[in-house]
Amino acid sequence: MCGTAFSGKTTLSKKIAQRTSFSRISFDEINEKKGYFPGDDIPQNVWAKTSEEAVLDNYLRSSITTFASGLKGFVLMATENR
Repeated sequence: MCGTAFSGKTTLSKKIAQRTSFSRISFDEINEKKGYFPGDDIPQNVWAKTSEEAVLDNYLRSSITTFASGLKGFVLMATENR
């Protein structure tokens, strides 16, 4: 979702996420964890990394939820790929 500052994007996206099964991803919240805040002059490489993190986080959350919902009495073991 995109729009001008203070147009209600965050408020609307939170309500949509609450009422549906859609994931809500906030680039601002990801950047704030890194110490960047709306209005800061955030470098392009930080935005690119934030985008990658958002896509990966959403993919992992949806994959884990889908996988976990299919488990019935199985033990999940994680192994490191080499």
